[in-house]
Amino acid sequence: MSMNNVVECKEHPSAPPSFVVTPDLMHYGKYVCPVCGKFLSWVKTPEGQEKKRRKYIIGGLTFNTKAAVTDYTKETLAGTETGQALTGERFGVIRDLLNFHPEAEQKIGCGVERIEVRRNTEFGHNARGFWIVRTDGTETDFSYKKCLEGDSAYRNKFIRACRFAVKQHMEDFKARFFDMAINPTCQLTGAPLTFQNSHVDHIPPYTFERIVQSFAVLHSLNLDDPSLCENGTDGLLIPSFATELIRDKFVYYHNAHAQLRVISAEANVSLVIEWVRNKES
Repeated sequence: MSMNNVVECKEHPSAPPSFVVTPDLMHYGKYVCPVCGKFLSWVKTPEGQEKKRRKYIIGGLTFNTKAAVTDYTKETLAGTETGQALTGERFGVIRDLLNFHPEAEQKIGCGVERIEVRRNTEFGHNARGFWIVRTDGTETDFSYKKCLEGDSAYRNKFIRACRFAVKQHMEDFKARFFDMAINPTCQLTGAPLTFQNSHVDHIPPYTFERIVQSFAVLHSLNLDDPSLCENGTDGLLIPSFATELIRDKFVYYHNAHAQLRVISAEANVSLVIEWVRNKES
């Protein structure tokens, strides 16, 4: 664990600071003196250290950032004609990228014979995407965006499950707001609000993400653990918790700590996001 920028205890400068988890919604933990217990500094990240930059080696090519992998994948999709199979280097990269899909084993099946670019016309969509043709002739599509999520795919699934678990609570809050407000306006912009143009927002610093993260620390949950949520089929929009106990505990924890307000949808995607970005930078 990195000790960079940690203030040493003046009374015990030779004693290495100890890390203590403090799931208080504001911080992940703190450093204290192991001898006298004096507070030294807060820790903003779960690990107490900055994330190290890493390179991505996929299909024999080296990419310095995940953004570079994304750009390469988009270029491959855009530069391949509909119905055409990938070949050479492009096939090698996209085939390796498939290994990072959260349901890679299910998608690959008995083996990949080729990968094609096709249009997905199901459910009213007409977007171009990658399709797998397996060695036994069966076919399926896959989302390269899910592949790029990589080790955060299960974490994102858990967060979506958390959002759905408190959906009714959020809807009830919004309904009560409009039942009581005579001239509803946005607290941030002062613009008039309607039920259609408004959004229920978690008042910073107690953002929804902070509540989920502190809940995970409090209950010692590894959000990258796939067993936290039910394994759904491809395209599952509403993931569910593996157990009702986790769901009930989160709903109780969220409703006890969340401070809500109704603001305009425009303010939610601009002012609030900018506030969070500035605080976490």
